[in-house]
Amino acid sequence: MEQFSVRTAYPSAPLDENFQNNPGIKEVYAMLQEFTKDDQLREQYRLHEEWLREQRYYDRLMKKQQDELQQQQAEIKKHRAEILKAKRLKEKFEQQKKEAEQQKKEAEDKNKRLEKELKESQKRSVTALRESGFSDKKIS
Repeated sequence: MEQFSVRTAYPSAPLDENFQNNPGIKEVYAMLQEFTKDDQLREQYRLHEEWLREQRYYDRLMKKQQDELQQQQAEIKKHRAEILKAKRLKEKFEQQKKEAEQQKKEAEDKNKRLEKELKESQKRSVTALRESGFSDKKIS
């Protein structure tokens, strides 16, 4: 098959003989002939192509912004999860702190009770030793 000649690249040139028998090519060629004759159609086509380019640009821009928004939302979700985890850890720490303070208080109370019991026991022992006839000098 013969390659396109330069003359078929221009709309005013006749259709190459190799394509004369193809009805689809003939139809497109006829549309091209009519289209290029009309300046108003050509300008409409140019404006439409410009609109399509701008539309594609805005579509890409919107897609980029949507991707950025999704990324930001994912980061926000991650930060919220970290905050929730930190709150839970803080609550757990506060609970452990309360339990430790309660245990400390119980230990102090037990210590005081044991000291009191020890003093009472010592008093009873001293009293029992005195009653047994031991002098204060021997008891001390």
